[in-house]
Amino acid sequence: MTLIEKFDRKKGYTFDNEKREAYEDEMKEYGYVEVPTFGASHERYCCFSCRFMLLARKSPTGYWCVKYDFPDKPHGCCDGWTLINADY
Repeated sequence: MTLIEKFDRKKGYTFDNEKREAYEDEMKEYGYVEVPTFGASHERYCCFSCRFMLLARKSPTGYWCVKYDFPDKPHGCCDGWTLINADY
């Protein structure tokens, strides 16, 4: 398992890239982070409550971000988060 970490004033990211190495650049570009303490709550700004996260059996994580086209996780978050029931 490789944990990708970088934090600076402009951009920060942290996620396990195991089996997702091919998507690493896109994930970093969109500010993707994974924080296990985000949990699975509809009240938080995480993939679990984003309209673009789908269950995907063939994904290395079991989930897929259809907006940016990479495998995400429920406790992840990125620049494209949009609430499930958003009208826009």
